[in-house]
Amino acid sequence: MYTVTFYSFKGGVGRTMTLVNVGYELAKTGRRVLLVDMDLEAPGLDTFNLARPKEPTPGMVDFVTQFRHTGEAPDVSGYMFKSPLDPGASGELWIMPAGLQDDAYDQNLNSINWQTLYAREDGYLLFEDLKAQWRDLLQPDYILIDSRTGHTDVSGICTRQLPDAVVVLFAPNEQNRRGLEKVVRDIRTEPRGEQKKPTELHFVMANVPDLDDEDQILADNLKKMRASLSFTELSGTIYHYDSLSLLNQIVFTASRPRSRLAEQYRKLMRVIVRRNSDDREGALDFLSELARAGRSRRFAPAAVEEQLAAIRSRHSGDGEILFRIAQIYRRQRKIDEALSLADQAISVGFADVEALLFRAEMNTAKGNRSVALEDVKKIVQSGGGNYIELSAAIRLLLDLDSSLASMIPASPNFSILEPPDRLQIADQLMVSYETLPTAELILRELEEAKSDLRGLVHNQLVLCLIGQGKFPAAKNLISPNEPIPGESDASEVFNWAMADWGQTGNLRRELLSQLAARDASSFTNPNHKQCAALALWAAGNVDGALLMIARAGQQVLDEGVPLFSCWRYLRVTPDTFLKDLERQKEMTSGASVLPLFLEHGMRRDSD
Repeated sequence: MYTVTFYSFKGGVGRTMTLVNVGYELAKTGRRVLLVDMDLEAPGLDTFNLARPKEPTPGMVDFVTQFRHTGEAPDVSGYMFKSPLDPGASGELWIMPAGLQDDAYDQNLNSINWQTLYAREDGYLLFEDLKAQWRDLLQPDYILIDSRTGHTDVSGICTRQLPDAVVVLFAPNEQNRRGLEKVVRDIRTEPRGEQKKPTELHFVMANVPDLDDEDQILADNLKKMRASLSFTELSGTIYHYDSLSLLNQIVFTASRPRSRLAEQYRKLMRVIVRRNSDDREGALDFLSELARAGRSRRFAPAAVEEQLAAIRSRHSGDGEILFRIAQIYRRQRKIDEALSLADQAISVGFADVEALLFRAEMNTAKGNRSVALEDVKKIVQSGGGNYIELSAAIRLLLDLDSSLASMIPASPNFSILEPPDRLQIADQLMVSYETLPTAELILRELEEAKSDLRGLVHNQLVLCLIGQGKFPAAKNLISPNEPIPGESDASEVFNWAMADWGQTGNLRRELLSQLAARDASSFTNPNHKQCAALALWAAGNVDGALLMIARAGQQVLDEGVPLFSCWRYLRVTPDTFLKDLERQKEMTSGASVLPLFLEHGMRRDSD
């Protein structure tokens, strides 16, 4: 039960209308909501366009009057009514009006001395009993209280004893600023509950003229309000809305849900919900906002930690919420707490791919590799993931135990991927000689599919075959006959020459010499430059080859991204690529060194 009072120092800001629209939207989206009219001198909650019983219902004034007559708090069920919602709404809306608007209303209201009620008639206990009855009878998610304006005893009850939060609506002018200073100060200095928690304050600028502010009048006044009332951000802004529908007191979130005014009420509702730790949707929204905010200063550290603890306590059996908190903790470098929460989240049923991947990454970082591997295997073998998650799981799998790569093509997650995503997975697998056979399997299936990716698949398969030492198959895939430089694609000529080198042990230097003669500007990436260096060396241009190796190394340092190396015929990290360039430099300078893909092919043949 989360109680929110709507308060304004002066009228004319649409306080009651804001409360009704926020309350209706809460109920429409599945919450049990009670609206309470405590604006007893000018009641109007029950005048809005909401369904009500045919017979008038007594309310707050009648409830307090009955208590004063009997000395016992009456059964509150007779002092409120249920207002049916429109079809499609999934919650409940209850209303406790100010009272029966008959000839006795003013007399009953005027007979209540609120100071005497509290000083001599146990008024404080009466309202504590009322809160308990609301909770026990309705089990509401939200209670919204419409408070009287100004400095009054009733407004004090509404803003200090009853609520968990107060929505302060104001027009940005000097009268409101001065009047609100004391009210806000009193709210802040009166902690509530056994834990002495402060009341949450939401500041809402309301009935704001929607005009150009060329002279900075609105901006300057709002700056004064912020300084005087000590807040940094508004919880909402309700602009003046020109519509005769206001005269009929319609509920905009019900009757005109796509209007700008309805959206402003919904935004305020979301802010209120976000600060209610008991509300699951609000808790998830808060955690999502916190994750997006990064290092934003709008979240006070103490308040964040307090709300995280409250959410964790109230939703200890909700796996998704526990997991979202774990993600926050990881960003805070609370590694052990994050891992513990991830364990809890998965143990209560939130064992989806994202959570398993998170836990696997955490365990890998902590050195628990065998534990991490079990989660990765579950991801690969299960369904329900997407390309991003499967891609991350595959990288982790290859790091933990690359011998398990063969399980990837049989994964339910893999089977639902589109061809471009499968091609990307195959590319990921071209990182070691151990995983190339699985990459080949995927590429063969893609080649048979005859999709628009056929050219890319063909090129990748050629590289995959050369990397495995399947040189004749690679040559045949490129061209049944020896390619002719100038007529065939340069990459095909180069790869055919490399495959022929692997098969025969002899480098066809004449094939590479024409590649070496190409303009250096055509070698755009480090891999192109690496291949050009090898061609220059084959053509006898050692100085040109060394210069091209140096340029490739510098570009790698500048860009720092993984790339393909023709020294290994594998995709490698920048550091490994630089090591390959050093070995290539040694070969170019005359050392008895061969590219690793040739050495691997020789070992394969000997096996």
